[in-house]
Amino acid sequence: MNSKKPKPSRRKRNDPALDTRREYSKPPTEPPRALSAFLEWQERLRGATDLRVAGQRAAEALVDARLTCFSGALLFVREEARALLRGLGAAISDGTPERRELQAFAARVELPLERKSRHALTSGLEAGEKGLIVAGAAAQELRQALEPALLGERFWILPIAHGERPQGVAVLGTSGRCPPNRQSADVARGLLSQLGLRIALEAGRARRELLDTGRTVVGETIQRGLNVASLGELLKTVTRGSARACSASRAFIWTWNATEEQLQRVAETTLQGDESSAEAAEAADALARLCLERRSVLRLPDLRAERSLGLTGLLHAVPAIVAPLVAFGETLGVVAVLGCSVGRGEGPRSAFGEAEEEFLGLLAGHAAMAIQTSRLYERRRAAERRLAETQETLLQHEKLAALGELSGRLAQEIRNPLVAMGGFARRIEHDLDPDDPQRENAALIAAEARRLEELLEQQIEMAQAAAPRMALHQLNELVQECVGQLRDEIVTRGALFEETYSDRLPDLLLDRQRMRQVIVNVLRNALGYISEGDTIRVETYRQRDRALLEVAHSGEKPGGELIEEVFAPFETRQPSGSGLGLALAHQIVKEHGGEISVRSEGEWSAVFTIAIPIWSNRERRKLRDRRRGRDRRKRS
Repeated sequence: MNSKKPKPSRRKRNDPALDTRREYSKPPTEPPRALSAFLEWQERLRGATDLRVAGQRAAEALVDARLTCFSGALLFVREEARALLRGLGAAISDGTPERRELQAFAARVELPLERKSRHALTSGLEAGEKGLIVAGAAAQELRQALEPALLGERFWILPIAHGERPQGVAVLGTSGRCPPNRQSADVARGLLSQLGLRIALEAGRARRELLDTGRTVVGETIQRGLNVASLGELLKTVTRGSARACSASRAFIWTWNATEEQLQRVAETTLQGDESSAEAAEAADALARLCLERRSVLRLPDLRAERSLGLTGLLHAVPAIVAPLVAFGETLGVVAVLGCSVGRGEGPRSAFGEAEEEFLGLLAGHAAMAIQTSRLYERRRAAERRLAETQETLLQHEKLAALGELSGRLAQEIRNPLVAMGGFARRIEHDLDPDDPQRENAALIAAEARRLEELLEQQIEMAQAAAPRMALHQLNELVQECVGQLRDEIVTRGALFEETYSDRLPDLLLDRQRMRQVIVNVLRNALGYISEGDTIRVETYRQRDRALLEVAHSGEKPGGELIEEVFAPFETRQPSGSGLGLALAHQIVKEHGGEISVRSEGEWSAVFTIAIPIWSNRERRKLRDRRRGRDRRKRS
């Protein structure tokens, strides 16, 4: 069977499919005029000096008749810190005189984003690539809200986004069908995507600037904390740095006094502020207390919302961030920054975002550590000063102890011949006739020798004080014995005497003889200052776990410096005094675990107070055991 191969079909020479001239001479799908206009606007967007200029150029591109069919465009940028949409740019297609009015409207318009004020623009942020068509009654409502911003019967709302998160929203008006043709939609998406990239880049640049400034401020704070000469300089550095880094109008810092439970404002920096922020600054102390109560960083978009601050009458919103200063679990204070209620762009911020909140929290942590370091440094310096003073005092005490030991030995050496001299003078006085003129001289020698003997005895007693012999005694009985011993002298001077004894005093652990000496010395000191008509007051009473004895007189008032030094050895204004009586009394009271002090009060020229501890039975046994052990060591 013969099979013939089919011959390939030949097309005619004039077949249109083979006409290459026709194929390549067809016009392009997009007109070159639209393409050149799109590239031109892209170039102008890239060359915009700031975000507002870029927004205005994007709005003008969206109403360019060569590219789109939109009759008007209004662009908003999202400000998360203030929870609102702020006008970024506006344009209309026919170039009517309303253009300037429209741009002014875009510069001042702000629409809230709270749930309670939800509107079509809020929904447009979440509409995605397809956008949101607004027509009919909704379009009429939006047109009234944005008057005189847009011309058109219908609106197409597109998010301004680069990536997943929208940075703003665009409202595009049209008098024709909505959504518009494909070319207008593609051009709008391309321009808004480029604008979203610019917004994201501006936000990133602002965040980098904040981080750079923040690193500088934190570094300065740490450096100041390590090398600070005073705590005040460190606190000023913190306020200046926080205000500069957060672009705040005002910054404050408080320190917390845990003992008195009070906040004290210690540093403040003012860069710029209006009337509202000045009023808010007056209520800043309440803001700091609010932060301490909540113990966390607070970012407040509007201080008027916190009714406890009492700022509901402010004309404008004032934002604030407050952070506690905490180091090692200890609250040291609070730092706060206030924004400015007017103006945008350059200068103080009208709102604070998460970046500023994060930075202030970080700065507060470093500042707290620096403050704690500074305080520890100051405490160390104070401790070093006290140590140096203690060492100097100890050295002086060692010198005085050596001098006291030497004077004690010298007093013992002098006493023996002095006693002999006094004895011979008294014998001569006794042997001479009463009419002999030398008898008076011998009496004078005997009296002076006796006075010197008493002075030497007191000095020896101070230098070689024996351990007290403690037993239970009634303080009231001791005081009455001493008063009875000196009563005749008091009456002779013509002075009044007042006595008050408490019946609430228990038996006290005392060395009877030495405590008698204390009371007598204090009473004799009072006798040295009184004259006829003056009063001496003696009173005993109980104060918690102490028994107190007060001896006061209304006589001559000692000088201010003297009253502070009455217990120093050899300090006296009395011509016949040795200057050792009160010093010895001070030493004996200290050996009893008590205190003796002097003050001037009202009509009383001097009030001596002797405080003796009231020992419990257990404490008495411990004291007795310690004394027995000390005595055994001495015997060994």
